[in-house]
Amino acid sequence: ACTEYDLHKPSGEYHKFLEVLDSKFKSISTTPKLQKLYSDITLRLQLSHPFFSIIIPVYNAEKFLEKAVRNYSHQKFWNFELLIIDDKSTDGSVQLIKALQNQFDFIRLIELSENSGAGVARNVGIENARGKYFIFNDADDWFDTNGLNIIYDHLIKNEFPELVVYSFSVYDQNDKYVWSSKKIESVPLKKYSGSEIMSYMCTSQINPSPWNKVFLRDIWIRNNIRFPNKIHHQDLATIPYAAFKAKSATILK
Repeated sequence: ACTEYDLHKPSGEYHKFLEVLDSKFKSISTTPKLQKLYSDITLRLQLSHPFFSIIIPVYNAEKFLEKAVRNYSHQKFWNFELLIIDDKSTDGSVQLIKALQNQFDFIRLIELSENSGAGVARNVGIENARGKYFIFNDADDWFDTNGLNIIYDHLIKNEFPELVVYSFSVYDQNDKYVWSSKKIESVPLKKYSGSEIMSYMCTSQINPSPWNKVFLRDIWIRNNIRFPNKIHHQDLATIPYAAFKAKSATILK
């Protein structure tokens, strides 16, 4: 099955491969040895060919990290990597991440040698990510337990657009609901061009933040897009342009 499908293409080929792999193991006896083999194969796929790279810059985020990481561990969709770039934290962030690495294989940690800002950290993530799609989350962001699966199903049903913008909710430190993305929910569901999505950003119907979007890796690579270094709100200088360069885009509510 590995030789029949190109795992690097963000297309139905990848989905077909997973279906074939799953059906092969379901069609034979599930002995402990075969179960371990299946577990080893899926783990190798996760580590070498993750579908999503979730890129998280971290600076002194110790109080948020464990909750966020454990949320990812509960995802029903397993084929992702959590690429954490520590921006020279002075608290216990690195020690906590390393402890969590002993529990979860999907975590990759890169430590910067000096504090350089979220833009630099995200750029390091872009250059080291292995996934077909990028998700730029912060250390205090998390998904519903079926979140990645919903995004993956949406990509399949919409023939793998280069950009997906999804709705979100904001909670305070006590997990109390604060507000949600009602403006995004008013955007019609259809296929868009990148320039149309950027127009919605210009009218504030879609926020220009990085953390509620899924980008095809190739957008960033083919256009050599990177976040500017050491400036506040560096995402505002980058996300609208990256959206503009998308050849296709959809809204997920």
